[in-house]
Amino acid sequence: MDGFNCFISIKEKEQVKHLMKLIRSMGGSVRAKLSEAMYFIAETTLASGYLYCNTFNIPTLSPQWVEYMWNNRHTPAFKCDTITFKFFKMKPFRGLYVAFLHFPPDERSHIELLEQNQGVLVESQNPLCTHVVIDDFSLSEQFSDFGEKRTQVKLVHAEWFWTCIQYEARVSEGDFLFSTESDENATAQQTPRLFKSKNSLNWCELMIDPSLRFSLDSSQLLDEFRSGQGDCCSNSKCQSSHDFILEELSLTEKNYLDVLEAIKLIKEKAENEIQIGGPMINGTQSKQIFLNTQELLTLHKNMLEDIEKACRENKGKKAFSAFSKYSDELKTQYPKFCNGFEEARKTIRNLSVSNPRFRALLEISKNKPESGRQTLQELMHRPLQRLGSVTLLIKEVLGRTDQDCQHRNALEEGLQSVEAALRLMNEELIETEKLTSVFRVYTSIKNCPVTLVSSHRCLRVTFFSQEITGNISMPGDYLAFHLFSDVLEISRLKKKIAIATLKNKRKEENTAKTEDEVLYKHLQILPLHKIRKVVDVIDNNDVKDTYGLVIRETVVKDSVWCFRYMSDSENKLSKTDLVIFIAKCLARYECSGDFDKYWVALKPHEVDDRLKTSLVPLQSRVKKLLNSVTDHLSPSSSKIAKLSTIDSPK
Repeated sequence: MDGFNCFISIKEKEQVKHLMKLIRSMGGSVRAKLSEAMYFIAETTLASGYLYCNTFNIPTLSPQWVEYMWNNRHTPAFKCDTITFKFFKMKPFRGLYVAFLHFPPDERSHIELLEQNQGVLVESQNPLCTHVVIDDFSLSEQFSDFGEKRTQVKLVHAEWFWTCIQYEARVSEGDFLFSTESDENATAQQTPRLFKSKNSLNWCELMIDPSLRFSLDSSQLLDEFRSGQGDCCSNSKCQSSHDFILEELSLTEKNYLDVLEAIKLIKEKAENEIQIGGPMINGTQSKQIFLNTQELLTLHKNMLEDIEKACRENKGKKAFSAFSKYSDELKTQYPKFCNGFEEARKTIRNLSVSNPRFRALLEISKNKPESGRQTLQELMHRPLQRLGSVTLLIKEVLGRTDQDCQHRNALEEGLQSVEAALRLMNEELIETEKLTSVFRVYTSIKNCPVTLVSSHRCLRVTFFSQEITGNISMPGDYLAFHLFSDVLEISRLKKKIAIATLKNKRKEENTAKTEDEVLYKHLQILPLHKIRKVVDVIDNNDVKDTYGLVIRETVVKDSVWCFRYMSDSENKLSKTDLVIFIAKCLARYECSGDFDKYWVALKPHEVDDRLKTSLVPLQSRVKKLLNSVTDHLSPSSSKIAKLSTIDSPK
C-alpha cells in the first residue's frame, strides 16, 4: 500500500487500531482529515463522511478490502487496482434496515435489489428499521404520527430507493423525504401534470385511445355547429368548428412532442458517460430501444412550426398541408420505427431484469412530470397512435368542407400522405412478423439449412406427430412439422423432451435459445409440390388419430408416409381440421380454388391391407402402396398399372 492514504470511519476503536496497523505495515497511511484521504473505509453507508465521499468521488470501501490486501501481501505480482475496488466497494444499502410500504404484494424485484445491495428487509415497526420506503402512488395516510414516534426512522419516497440503485451509492434523503403535512398537499405533490400548458389534453385519455379526447369533446362541440349549412368558408359556425379542430391539431401535436422529448430525456440519461458508474447502456442497446425517435422529434418540430404559422396567418386549413409537405419523411421514419418496435419492447424488458441501474432509471422517470406516470414502454406506443389520430382530425374537417372549397385539395393531399404512411407501417409489420416466425423456427432446430430463412416465406402452423411407417426416421420417433407457405420442415424432437411437455412448446420456443438448447434436430425439408394428397385415416379400434401424406418420389412412383397426430392445445386443431388445413395450403400453393381434391378420407384397410397392423405404434415398416390406395389417390390409370408391379418391401 505504498503511497495509499485512507480515512477510517468506524466506531469500534479496537477495529480501527487493527486496520491502522495493517495499513501502516503495508506502507500506507491513515489520515485524520477526510479531505486529505484517497480512500474511505467504513462498515456502513450511515458512517460519517460517506455522503461527502460520494460528492467528491472518493472510493468507499469495506474493511474486508484491507484484510484482502494483507492476505496477499506476499504475492509479488499483486496490485491494488480498480478491479479490486469493484469487489470491496460498499453497496448502497450496507448497514441499512429498510421497510417497504404500499408496494404491490406480487412485486418482489425491489426486495431482491435490496438484498443484492447488502440491505436488510424488516417490518416498519421493527426497532432496527432505519428507512421506510413508501410507494409514490400512496397518500400520506397518518404517516405524521409514525414520524413523531420514530424520529430516527426516515420516511422516503420510492424514488430515493431507485436513485440509490441508479448511482450505486446511498444518496441524501433530504430531497426524498415523504411529505406529512396533509393528504391534500401529498396528493398534489405526487400527481404531477404531464404538460405545462393549462389547456393540455388528459394524458390517460390519449394513451388509451388517441381519438378519445376528440370524440368526447370536439365531436360534441362540433355537433352544435351542424345546424349551420352552406359554404364552409363563409358560414361562421362551420368556420368556428374548423378552428376548433385546428386548435385540437396544434394542441395534440405539442403534446406528442412532449412525449418524444420525455423519451429523449430518458435516452440522454441512460447514455450519459460522465455520471457515476458510467453509461447504463451501450450504443447497440440504445439503438435497439430508442430506434429513430430523435428523427421523429425533429420531423414533428418542423411540422408544428408550419401548423402554427398557418394558424397565425389565418390559413388554418393549410396547416394540414404540412403532412403532404413532409410526406416522404413520414413514409420513411414511421415504418422504420414500426419495424423495430417489438424488438425495442423486448430489449427494454430484458434490460429491466438484467440491468438494475437501467431499471432504476425507468422507475424514476415514470414518476417525473414530463413522463406523466407512464413507463418507457407506454411512451414508445405513442408514435404508433399519432398518425391514426391525425387521420381522424383530417376526415372530420373534410366532412365539413364543401367540394368546391379552395382548401379541399390540401386536406385531401394531407390525408393521402398520412394514410400512405399507415399502409407502409402495416406492410412493415406483416413482413417483420413473417421473418420473425421463420427465424424463430430456424433458431429452434439444430442443423437447420439456412435456405429455410427467406423473405417470401411465412409460417402457417406447427404441429407434432409420431412416426409410424419409418420413411423419415425410425418408427415411434416424435416429429415436429413446421408448415410454411411453400415447404414442410420436418425435424425430430430431442429425446429429453417428454410427451407431456409438448403442450408447453410455445413457451419454450419464445425463450432465447443457444446451440445446446435447441428443441429439434432437422431431418428434411419437403417442398409442397411433392405432396400430392393428404389422407385422413378413419379411426377404428386399432387405429387412432392417424393421417398420411402421399409423396411424389418420382414421375411414376408415389409413397405414403403415415403419422399419428398429437393434439395440441395451442393450435386447437383436431386431426380432420389439420388434414383440411394442409389441403388448403396445398391448394393455395398450386393456385387452385378447390382444396377437396387435395385430401381424402379412407379406412385403414383401404389405404393398404398390410398397413392395418403397421398403423399400431412401433410396428412394421411400410414404404409402398398397393393397388387399393391408388384407386383412391391416383387419377392416372397408367400409374395404377405401374404401381401394381412394385415389389413388396423387404
